[in-house]
This record gives sequence, structure tokens and C-alpha cells, in this order.
Amino acid sequence: MEEHVNSEGVTVVLSREGLLALNKHRGLAIASLVLSGVSILSFWGAGLGLIPAVIGTTFGIISMVDGKNSVRTMGIIGVAIGAVGIILNTIILISVISIINWDNVTLYNLYKARDIDPNDTDAIREWMQMFFKVSIF
Repeated sequence: MEEHVNSEGVTVVLSREGLLALNKHRGLAIASLVLSGVSILSFWGAGLGLIPAVIGTTFGIISMVDGKNSVRTMGIIGVAIGAVGIILNTIILISVISIINWDNVTLYNLYKARDIDPNDTDAIREWMQMFFKVSIF
């Protein structure tokens, strides 16, 4: 049994089950904050940060709806950070997709890499450049 002060300032004695009920979604709220933060830090990875952003936002929504007090606050912050992560990652993903020259992405052109001398940097650059609409070097 532990004592807990509720939001009205009343001291309540709770059993272990009562404490677990109060902290039911704390783990999801923390996971939301971590995953959403990871998505912000990894948004340059060609949109790969979109996955943790969506999961973090989902966990944040669950924590925000079902959580109490600080858990709800962490859920709201996780949703906000996750939304920013989704926006940044979507912009980067669209940018990467738009600079690829999809007409040259064929098996034939990909297999050409086998014929390139690994020590010939100019040939490697020329081969890589054929897959992009803009100059990458």
C-alpha cells in the first residue's frame, strides 16, 4: 500500500493494482517521446524516420486519450513532436523521390555496375549520375 495525492489534493492509499492503473500508459507516453524524437533526428535518412514518427504519434494519441495527468501531457508532447517528424520526413521523402530519374532505373542499367572497374572513380560517378535528374557530384 502506498499513499498518493490525487488531482484534488486528497491523499489516497492505493494498492499495487491501483498504482499500476494510475501509470498504465506511462510506458507508451515515454515510447512516444523517444520515437518521435528519433524521427526528428533521423529525418535526413530519405524518409526512414517516417516509421518511428507514425508509431510515436500513435502511442502519443493512446497516452493522450487514456492517460491521466502527466501521462496525458507526455502524450500531447509526443503527438506534437511526432507530427513535426511526419511533416519533415514526408518533405525529405518527396524530395528524394522527385530527383530520381526513374526512366534509367532498369535492371540493365543496374547490372552495368558489374562491368565498372572499382578503381575508376569517373566511371563510377558517371554510372551513379544516370539515376539522378540533378548533378550529385
